[in-house]
Formats: sequence, structure tokens, C-alpha cells
Amino acid sequence: MNFTKMEHALTHSFSGKDGSIIIWKVATPDAKNSMDAPPRPLFSKGAELHARFKFKGSRDMTSLSWNRTGTLLAVGYQNATIRVWTPEGKLLATLSGHSAPVFDVAWSPSGDQLVSAGLDSLACVWDMSSPQQARILQTLRGHRS
Repeated sequence: MNFTKMEHALTHSFSGKDGSIIIWKVATPDAKNSMDAPPRPLFSKGAELHARFKFKGSRDMTSLSWNRTGTLLAVGYQNATIRVWTPEGKLLATLSGHSAPVFDVAWSPSGDQLVSAGLDSLACVWDMSSPQQARILQTLRGHRS
């Protein structure tokens, strides 16, 4: 599950039971709850389905992460790959650098790098300045989950 800001709304995305990625647009949060006020729901308006998509054989998602601008969604998989999607469901890239399931992905604050961690004890730092030509910049060995 992940939140990101996209087009004046927060987007909530998660992987469904069937392996689909579901993106909901939810209204921006109300003013912050004060300590003196009774608790209120974080979101005052309903959510709108923005996109739902899946890639054949993608049931085994392990993690997902939006870049800061909400234009790219990185998803880690049990099959040791990472797929990078647009919010509309277009697959931009499939990254291969792990030999075991990828259990976490995270974007750098600038959005030009992605870090993936796998059960192979590798953390890979990816150059994502051009997602279709992504490449590994550095491989860190020996992390433990």
C-alpha cells in the first residue's frame, strides 16, 4: 500500500488478490486534526477508481513505491523482477538484477534513482533517469532482512 500526490489529489495504490494494481484517487486531506477537536476522518470525500491493471503472471507482487511526482510506480515481484508503470497502467520497464524475490523498492527524493532489496541479500541502486533504459549503478551485498 502506498500514497502519493498526483494532480491535486492523493493516490492510494495497492495490489489486489488477483495480482492487479488498483489506484484510487482520494480527496486531499482536510485541515489537520487539533488536539482539542474530536477526531475526524483523514479524507472528507469519497474515493474514485483511477486505474486498475495487471501484467500477465503478476500475482506475486511484494512491494510498490511511487516516485515523488506520482508519474512512475515501481513494483517488486516474487520472480526477482521490478516493473515500472505509469499511473494509467502502461508498462515502461522490467528490471532484472536480483536472483531471488524483490521484497522492497524505494525511490530517491529526486526520482532519478530507485533502490531495490531482494532475498538474495542484494540492494540494487538503479539509474531511472530514463526508465526504458534503466541500469544498475551499484550493487550492495550482504544486507539481512
